[in-house]
Amino acid sequence: MRVVAASLFAAVAFVAAGCGGGGGGGGALPAVAKVVPASAPALISIRTDFNSQQFKNALVLLRRFPGAFPALRRASVENGHVDFERDVKPALGPEFDVVWLDFKNGGDDFVGLTQPRDKAKFKALANKGENKSATGEVNGWSVIADTQSQIDAFRRASSGDHLDGVGEFKDAMSKLDENAAVRAYVAGEPVQRELDRALKGSGAPANLTRDGVARMESISAAGLIERGGVRAESALDTDPAANPKTVKPTLAGSLPSGALLYVDTADLAAPTRTILKLVSQGQPKFETQLHQVETVVGLSLEKDIYPLLSQEEAFALYRETPIPKIAFVAKAPDEGRAREVLGHVLSLAKLSGELKVSTFSLGGVEVDDLSQPGGSVHVFVAVGHDKLIVATARELLPTLIAGTGAKLADDPLYKQALADSKMPSKVVGMAYADLAHGLPFAFDLALANGSDVPNEARANTEALSHALLWAHQDGNRFTLSGFLAIK
Repeated sequence: MRVVAASLFAAVAFVAAGCGGGGGGGGALPAVAKVVPASAPALISIRTDFNSQQFKNALVLLRRFPGAFPALRRASVENGHVDFERDVKPALGPEFDVVWLDFKNGGDDFVGLTQPRDKAKFKALANKGENKSATGEVNGWSVIADTQSQIDAFRRASSGDHLDGVGEFKDAMSKLDENAAVRAYVAGEPVQRELDRALKGSGAPANLTRDGVARMESISAAGLIERGGVRAESALDTDPAANPKTVKPTLAGSLPSGALLYVDTADLAAPTRTILKLVSQGQPKFETQLHQVETVVGLSLEKDIYPLLSQEEAFALYRETPIPKIAFVAKAPDEGRAREVLGHVLSLAKLSGELKVSTFSLGGVEVDDLSQPGGSVHVFVAVGHDKLIVATARELLPTLIAGTGAKLADDPLYKQALADSKMPSKVVGMAYADLAHGLPFAFDLALANGSDVPNEARANTEALSHALLWAHQDGNRFTLSGFLAIK
């Protein structure tokens, strides 16, 4: 099993780029689903069509990472000098699939399946390297595993119903692009069972997430290799379906340009409620303790805090040493109520004696400056123009409050990330990262704090340009999709 995995990588290092096509579309199941037992909790299906456009794209992208091909060559040598044309290509068929029999033994109970062009080459590949693998035949498929007992267990399990008859599997796969380089499926029931079992071990009631949130039907994912990067989608199917609030992200137009990281959400209140509800079910005293805290501070989550977090909110991070600059903006249509809550919080800060609070005006908006006496760290808080604004750097305020200066929404890289991501107009949330500038900054920050950053880390991340992820609800599927640009 280890040999085949290494060989797939070695193939990329040695195959010559050829012509070939790929395409869109969706719905077809992996061919292996006809033999995989219905009880299988997880499946990863990899397209091994070495003439496809995605394989050609992968070669182009890998050449942009200096360490990729040397690593693949080392893997080839370590596994018996695997050669792509001689050993790998004839040993694999149109797809290579990894199937888990269960989640026991630390997740090691899995087998690999393919329909090789040459069965003898398949067996020879399995015997390369120091760690020999067991092989067998099941229903017209060649099977490879670490032990013969795993193959025997798969053969027994596959004598019954198969995965292509499982409704949750078919529904999950039907939503993924059948031409994706990789598709994955995980049955929801065993995952949720193990999660609830772990929570119960921590004192939570039985079936906490299943009964308290929703029944998890499946987790699925797909990855496509494009000329300019990698596109990915993952999905969680639940019953009942989630009903999150969505928003058309607009706060990039209120934030200063140059953000290394930008996160925008439609609603922070609802997920916070759900989390606290689960905590209270697992910790019987939590709700009473929370109410006591609310009484002491004079603020209610439901009446005071949640309303400030139930519209669009955004967080952004900017380059600064030794501590990055941070901005938080939340839409606050009821400015009067927002000022009341903020005023109460500031009063508590003053009473604590731990913080110094001063006030100044900017663009007709009152700004409160919080700092520790004698300290250099400041937090600026303001309510104005229908927004609650929090920032850790004064130079961010003119744009946040008065709307002057360049905006993130106009940054060329951000606009390119939006175009690449194909994000719909309304989403549950989104996250953007400027990797071209953010990763070098992170490395510099690590060095400044005494950490070691290998030169290879910089060289092998230099090609990463930007990434944008977005969340969306589609029926009973909560999806997380995005694009990683590689230049």
